[in-house]
Amino acid sequence: MVRWTEHEIPIAGGTLRVRERDSGPAVLFIHGGLVNGHLWDDVVNQMGGDIRAIVPDLPLGAHHLPMDPDADMSFAAMAGRLTEVLDYLDLATVVVVANDTGGVAAQYLLVEHGDRVSAAMLANIDCYENFLPKLFFWFPALMQVPGATWLVAKLLSTRVGRRLPFTLGLLVRPLNKTEANLIMGPMWTNSGTRLDLKRWAKTLKKKQTLALAKQFKTYQGPVHIAWTDKDVIFSPKYADRLATDFPGGVRLEPITNSKSLSPLDQPGEVADRLRDLIEAMEPATE
Repeated sequence: MVRWTEHEIPIAGGTLRVRERDSGPAVLFIHGGLVNGHLWDDVVNQMGGDIRAIVPDLPLGAHHLPMDPDADMSFAAMAGRLTEVLDYLDLATVVVVANDTGGVAAQYLLVEHGDRVSAAMLANIDCYENFLPKLFFWFPALMQVPGATWLVAKLLSTRVGRRLPFTLGLLVRPLNKTEANLIMGPMWTNSGTRLDLKRWAKTLKKKQTLALAKQFKTYQGPVHIAWTDKDVIFSPKYADRLATDFPGGVRLEPITNSKSLSPLDQPGEVADRLRDLIEAMEPATE
């Protein structure tokens, strides 16, 4: 059985838990809000040891290590922390793979730290004016209400709560309790994690992704767009726009039988598309 190596990496504003395994081309996996890096475990398993997987737990509401009280919780700061992770692991560049709100951190990496990114794959991400998607317009304000983060955590700890359209109803395949505990459990038990969730939610502004979109042409590397066929949150029109606006953008065949969280619904198909991206890069690196 392949074992993960776990690091606790000091970064601006605190410490990040980062797991890595295997060897080969380095791939940085970025998760979205209310989940942690375990979102990607099945994708990494499907890669069969062909990559060096770097999987951080960003402080987005399901992380084990709360941030410092004065830490900058914006996605721009998150991207900066990810470059600190690369420095710690002695990685000059990585392939970036992102899903859901983690795509905003990925966009900051591409336009502000593009020299650290050899290629990217964006899988159903927040972008343009769709940040946050309409179904979640209430989220930033609600998280500021006293007790709201505890209530959300309590809701997500139940099977019924995880099946609601605005929670893990974003999945075709529902998570069982063991899977859910792994992917989002820290918010159920850690008040510091929930405080970070509140602080992060306060930073979410549509103007961020609109400004990022104006800078997409500054990144010249390959950007593969891996959307799904059953998503009602992230319209296919955004995949088309991303593929057009990035100079190296490529619109891939849709991932089948999956909603927003394709790393959980269809890890094999996500891994196949990542493998194709890495193989397409090989001639340029020989």
